[in-house]
Amino acid sequence: MHKTIAIALILTGVSLSQNITVNETDTSQITLVNASDALICQLDSNGTIVGSTAGCYNVAPSGCTDSVAMQQNAVNSSATFKFNGTAIFINSLQYQFSPEYTVTLDGESTDVDGYAVPPANSPFSCAAPLFSKSGLDKNSEHTIVLATKGRSPSRTDSQTDVGEFSLISFVYTSDNVTNTSSPSDSTTTSSASSSSATPKGTSSSILNAMPMSWVKVSESLMMIVLALTML
Repeated sequence: MHKTIAIALILTGVSLSQNITVNETDTSQITLVNASDALICQLDSNGTIVGSTAGCYNVAPSGCTDSVAMQQNAVNSSATFKFNGTAIFINSLQYQFSPEYTVTLDGESTDVDGYAVPPANSPFSCAAPLFSKSGLDKNSEHTIVLATKGRSPSRTDSQTDVGEFSLISFVYTSDNVTNTSSPSDSTTTSSASSSSATPKGTSSSILNAMPMSWVKVSESLMMIVLALTML
């Protein structure tokens, strides 16, 4: 009985990491400038666009998002997000007319080329994050800004437009979770809409819930062994 109590007490304090997705529709957390919700084309069972209107974005067949902020010829378009976490990911639709972005995280700017050649038979690509950064201070509030810099240097077409700003979601990793039951993965969604939080076309190792910090689990197991030897 004493062994059981010791184990329970030690496991109670094990920390978990989880990814929290904030969709672009959550304007209570994301500030959009010169960008707004775009209409995503809906498909029937035969793959035919249903009730299409001019300007809808056909993300089939991947169906990687139900909601996206877009702006054509995206001059001065941006999205700002504040969070507390140890990592941040930006998910975006990308294709041959995506612009070059500037990502500013806590005052440090990085240029990111949004240009991408989509998979075969798919208008857009969203299989990988546009930007990611880990190793952040979990005790500090971070501010990240995604802004259009200009036309992608990778484009070879003759058009002179800047390109199309895009944002699906911000995803940040939170370590401020304490496990009080059995170890498990967890994903939390924060959104003002009921749209899918995790793009179906994205890598599960990036956008799905991150596993428990195994370093901390190992430390806890060592403590269990020491506790048992002392009983």
